[in-house]
Amino acid sequence: FAASALAVHLHSLPLLYAGYGVLGGIGLGIGYVTPVSTLLRWFPDRRGLASSVAIAGFGCGAMLAAPLKRALLGVYQRAPEVVFVSPGHTPHTDATTGRVFVDNIEVVLHEHLYTAVGTGSTGVAATFATLGVAYGAAMCVGAALFRVPADDYFDTAATPNSGVHQQQQQQ
Repeated sequence: FAASALAVHLHSLPLLYAGYGVLGGIGLGIGYVTPVSTLLRWFPDRRGLASSVAIAGFGCGAMLAAPLKRALLGVYQRAPEVVFVSPGHTPHTDATTGRVFVDNIEVVLHEHLYTAVGTGSTGVAATFATLGVAYGAAMCVGAALFRVPADDYFDTAATPNSGVHQQQQQQ
């Protein structure tokens, strides 16, 4: 998310593709495969259930993240400053660049209002940065809690080859 935040701040589409697409995809793959493979090691006899629980958790995380992202965008978004043109101060256009200025402030005309260039924010860069910190912390906590079972881990009560299952078959 750091590369994505930087890309939005710099208005760089290639960096956004690299950060959000490539690096984000790698992170998503690591964050998805690791819990699934760990659960499959803990529950070798219930592989379908274990992977289903992991997939459901993954989906619920995405479902909870959508309102969080929307809320963060609302917090970080700010409207551009309106520049009022007082009598006698008419906007002038720079002949070489085509940019419009009022009292040495670059402005754009939007719905009959002049707004100062560079004063507003969509909040996307700050939202990416905040989510990067939050997701990074969550990944570190999750990684610290993951444990693979010992090599001799074997749940004898739940496997078909256990003594309990053989006794039931003999009856």
